[in-house]
Amino acid sequence: SVRGFAVARPHLVFVLRPRDSEATHGPAGSRGRQPFVDATRRRLVLADVTTLLRERDGSIQVLMPCPPDLEPSDADAGLAWVERLRSSLEESLAPESLSVVAGVGRTPGTETTPFAAMREATRAADIAASMGSASPAALHFARLGALRLIFHLADNPELCAFQRDVLGPLESSDASRRSEFVRTLEAFLRAGGNHMRAARDLNVHRNTLI
Repeated sequence: SVRGFAVARPHLVFVLRPRDSEATHGPAGSRGRQPFVDATRRRLVLADVTTLLRERDGSIQVLMPCPPDLEPSDADAGLAWVERLRSSLEESLAPESLSVVAGVGRTPGTETTPFAAMREATRAADIAASMGSASPAALHFARLGALRLIFHLADNPELCAFQRDVLGPLESSDASRRSEFVRTLEAFLRAGGNHMRAARDLNVHRNTLI
């Protein structure tokens, strides 16, 4: 261990940051950033006094021993734990309406170094921040799937061309016929392919959606 920090223990690696990076930059941003940093420090020290954290580019990078009731290899449990922390952090910042997102990296071990896990957590947090407020505010790198590739290619012209080829006909129909194909597809995908849930979210009958 180093200064009471047990290096050999399994650790949870995650990043907390405001959804809007502009909220913590500039003269006004520095005032908004400090309550976020202070509240995060307090909550993490309460969770485990040996937690290591640092502020970087408006985000808080965290390396903390796994809570006793958390299985280190259970990505979903780790994500749920960080989500509870993120949610309680947002509540503690009230009445400031600062939207906080989180990214979780894989547990450091034989296949993943702490540095690599922190890079994963940072990438997951950036992806969470880039998505709409209706999307999950906390993401685990191990559960990103193709988003890992899509986010990396966000400004690639070939990806834009692919988007036009796939969604172009739907967008053209919506523009010329006032249809809602793109909105319907978005609801269907957000519902994970569940017709009933997508129909309910769109406030239409299941047969109408189909």
